[in-house]
Amino acid sequence: MANGIDEDVEAAKSVLRGKSCAPAEALALAKRLKSKDQFGWARKVLAKVRSSRIPDRTLELKLGQLHALCTYKDPDLPELRKLKDALRILEETDSLGQTTDPETLGLAGAIHKRFWQATGQRKHLEVSLAYYYRGYHCGIQNDFGYTAINAAFLLDLLAHLEEESYSTAGVPTLARSLDKREEAAKIRSEIVRSLPRTAELDGNEWLKKAWWFYATMAEAYFGLGPEHHADSTKWLRDGLSLRDIPTWERAS
Repeated sequence: MANGIDEDVEAAKSVLRGKSCAPAEALALAKRLKSKDQFGWARKVLAKVRSSRIPDRTLELKLGQLHALCTYKDPDLPELRKLKDALRILEETDSLGQTTDPETLGLAGAIHKRFWQATGQRKHLEVSLAYYYRGYHCGIQNDFGYTAINAAFLLDLLAHLEEESYSTAGVPTLARSLDKREEAAKIRSEIVRSLPRTAELDGNEWLKKAWWFYATMAEAYFGLGPEHHADSTKWLRDGLSLRDIPTWERAS
């Protein structure tokens, strides 16, 4: 693995020194660097390649999305700066007010969730939920439950924060908090019902080899309550039996 990292880092350095690199090659290189937790090198390669016009819109979108992800995950950048930069990259790539691309919406949700972690400002959680919720309504099959499971988590988190506030003030929990809990449970139930069927469709065979599939199922079952924790454990064990799960994926 060390040799593989060294080779890709050297390839990245060559690109940054001016070696020609087609956009598709840069995307493949950045993906390999990302899988080895080399977010900084991936980010620099993507910035270099994206500085020139890319006529292929699909490729341009993938490069921009990966550039945003590698920017906010780069541990060597100051937290607020990298979040602002990632959001700017995403907006330049795919208009956040108009997009229906679940990858873009999921990235926007993740960035605002990190803004909340960095600042403690609840408004960022609300915006994060809005992006994840839009992604969920694009269809669970379109991003294999990623935005849906995050929407469910944030609904519960916001409900919890509201309930804490009510408790501090000595007032009963309001109905809107309970509504969030119910919506979160509905989304999780939809995930555990539909995602395994999605994995059985032609062309989706790779999903059963992806850590995210098992992690999403495990989280959905866990969130449905103690009576489903055994199912959650089973999905986690199945996922952990996969080989070569990138460190950053386990951490996420």
